[in-house]
Amino acid sequence: MISAVKKILLLLLPLLIFSCGMTVEESSFTAKLDTVDQLIFQSQFNDAQKILKSIENKSYSAFQFIAIAKRYINMQNFESAEKILTKANKKYPQNNEVRSVFTWVLLQEQKYDQACEVSEKLKDTAYSGLYAESR
Repeated sequence: MISAVKKILLLLLPLLIFSCGMTVEESSFTAKLDTVDQLIFQSQFNDAQKILKSIENKSYSAFQFIAIAKRYINMQNFESAEKILTKANKKYPQNNEVRSVFTWVLLQEQKYDQACEVSEKLKDTAYSGLYAESR
């Protein structure tokens, strides 16, 4: 019995440590993304998009903008992904991860001129393949 309790505690320990390291805002943001993921899995796209819209203006890191865009992409809503990535690219103009996801979305939308412009700074980075693809 005691060894079973120890096993459960060992399994839960990483979750406790991870959750304790988050701020309240990060935890809330992550919880909302988890809800969105569940709604997408259940094909409840309208409800998922309502939650995403509610947290868009509360994004305060490049990672959070990308996380929102990823959910829009999973719903094949490239227009909304483009909008959130446009904001992210303005707020974090030197962030190659934002720029690479933004380029990929623009390529999916066949907006090649824009993709070419956005990807210009990816030329000599790990994302240079997207730069080449946009040409």
